Amino acid sequence: LSTANVVDAYVRPSCEERDEAFAITHVPASGLSYPTHFVSHAWGNSFVDLVATLEDYFLGAAADDVYVWLDIFAVNQKAGRAMHDLENGAALAEVIDKSVACLVVLDRGMLPLTRLWCLFEVGSTPTEKLQLLIPPGMGDGEVVDAARRVDVDEALCFSPADREMIYAGIEEKFGSNKELTERLQ
Repeated sequence: LSTANVVDAYVRPSCEERDEAFAITHVPASGLSYPTHFVSHAWGNSFVDLVATLEDYFLGAAADDVYVWLDIFAVNQKAGRAMHDLENGAALAEVIDKSVACLVVLDRGMLPLTRLWCLFEVGSTPTEKLQLLIPPGMGDGEVVDAARRVDVDEALCFSPADREMIYAGIEEKFGSNKELTERLQ
């Protein structure tokens, strides 16, 4: 299942029923804390691969010291609520700012580097906090080549309202889509 499939089949129905983020209703209060790591990923990728990549990354870490911010669970996925919960990017910026790192989970197709949300998240993260998690066997050269092809204007975004909100955030923070594209490249 892709992450989008997991959202549609499991997460969204829970959010529709309770009108709260999945984590609020399904994680005991003792398991919630301010996130130590923000995760940027593409919903079109395999959810199992996402989880496996994060498990590998945190292997050996003390469970009590790791709190991962994963949008599908941290943001209310009820139709029309995600943008409201993200406060037009302000909440997202706060989570990234307070996290130790922004983990960008890449796949062989480099899908996150073609998604507007992911590009905005990566661009909004201080360079020293960025950590690219690449699939086994993938070389740095492949990542560099994919980064050179980044184009904010061509990036996919399925919600026109999200695109509008992200473009406004880009203009405010970077000046233009071109400026962000050049920064990301």
